[in-house]
Amino acid sequence: MSKLDGTISLITGSARGIGRAMALRYAREGASVVVVDLQEAAAKAVAQEIQSLGGVADAFVADVGEPEQSTAMIKRVVERFGRLDVLVNNAGVIRVSPLLEVTPADWDFINHVNARGLFFAMQAGARQMMQQKPKADGRPRGKIINPAELQAIRIETVHHAQPAAVRQHLRQKRPLERFATAGEQNPANLRLGSALKNGLRCLAAR
Repeated sequence: MSKLDGTISLITGSARGIGRAMALRYAREGASVVVVDLQEAAAKAVAQEIQSLGGVADAFVADVGEPEQSTAMIKRVVERFGRLDVLVNNAGVIRVSPLLEVTPADWDFINHVNARGLFFAMQAGARQMMQQKPKADGRPRGKIINPAELQAIRIETVHHAQPAAVRQHLRQKRPLERFATAGEQNPANLRLGSALKNGLRCLAAR
């Protein structure tokens, strides 16, 4: 049995680059994969590639920087597959500029996806996961993975502010407790983590 047999995994920003590689690997490990990206044709191509290899996949278009689209994205996954087991917030954009040349438009463009998008996709995913039962005893209701970069340890450009924020958030003790409601014991039963990427070169919007 493969590691992810029977799981439903959604990966944002998975039409190309690292996200595409994640989608293909998750499929090889037995997951049904939802490919989410703004590039519809590219997202469908990845889903078709997975299907051609014998896997199960679907492709959705969503701008994760818009909370209502993140909510709709999760809803479509549940309508299609019945649940969501793994959410990988891989979507990200980059504009590299020296500190004194960063414009408000640069800042807003990057944070729309890399910070705002990450948070509200995570929020929408967590809401769904908390409504579903674990797939097996002793397992979490779901897992949320927020990839970041090793460069986040040393902020050199505005792009690195987002992964640094992810790392800081995940250093907090039991961060998903904020999703709790009064009187619940271990209310979330979710797993939240960050996967560090080692500054790999990949396609990105500029």
